[in-house]
Amino acid sequence: MVFLLVTALLWGFSYGINGDIIQFIPPQWMSFFFVLLGTLMFAPLLFRRDTVGIRGKCMAIGAVQLGLMYLFSQYSYQYLSPGTVALLCTTTAVYVPLLNGIFQRKFSWKQFSIALATLAFTRLAMVVDGTEQFPWQGVLCAQLCNICYVLGQILYRRLHERFRVRDSSAMAWFYLGAAVVLLPTVISRPLPLEILRIHWRHVVGEFFFLGILCCGLGNYLWNRGSVRVNPSVLAICNNLPILFGIVLAIIFFGDPFGGEKQVIGVAGTLGLLLVGSHLERGRN
Repeated sequence: MVFLLVTALLWGFSYGINGDIIQFIPPQWMSFFFVLLGTLMFAPLLFRRDTVGIRGKCMAIGAVQLGLMYLFSQYSYQYLSPGTVALLCTTTAVYVPLLNGIFQRKFSWKQFSIALATLAFTRLAMVVDGTEQFPWQGVLCAQLCNICYVLGQILYRRLHERFRVRDSSAMAWFYLGAAVVLLPTVISRPLPLEILRIHWRHVVGEFFFLGILCCGLGNYLWNRGSVRVNPSVLAICNNLPILFGIVLAIIFFGDPFGGEKQVIGVAGTLGLLLVGSHLERGRN
């Protein structure tokens, strides 16, 4: 549980910092740099014996949970503010029991209904200066990001149940798989070196936090914690980075939340998450 709490706080800060740094670096390069740093961190653990026979599976999970997830996440910042991205991550907590139920052949229409209602309240919260702002490109990227990350968590839990593998060893192959799937995206677009040269001090500091702490250490701690709690607790813990992200985006990054509709939307969204978590506890 401690691993999940520490990671949630780190990721809470990442929303605002991501929104700042994305103006200097294209999304695909941001994603690639994150997973490259993670790959370098865990590279010494690549050839431990406990991953023999499942390295391909770990790479496939990592390609989805980290590679595609980071790519969709960074593109969402092209259309949405950091606080809105955090708010759209509320459906992550609903996707956990939904996708877990599908794998266990126990699909819940109640959870699916809550997911749809959560999106409705999220739309209400995405209002700026009295006008409705609903950029579907950003929302779609945010939801694909959520689905990829939840799918990776569930697949890793199933892999962990079948094979005796260390979390650190599996993470090494996770990052390698993510780097492989992201490599074609960076080849297709040059890196803006002139912008990096001008803002290199600013970029290096934020990359240290986002790449080393949030990506490298954070994903390791989250996966380590996710296999040590039941799906209900995991679903609830998926709410924490969102709560931290919304509050920190307002306090430290001046996110434009605070209108009447936005308050109703945020309150309704978080209320639905509590209902969804309660239903999930009742099923277990």
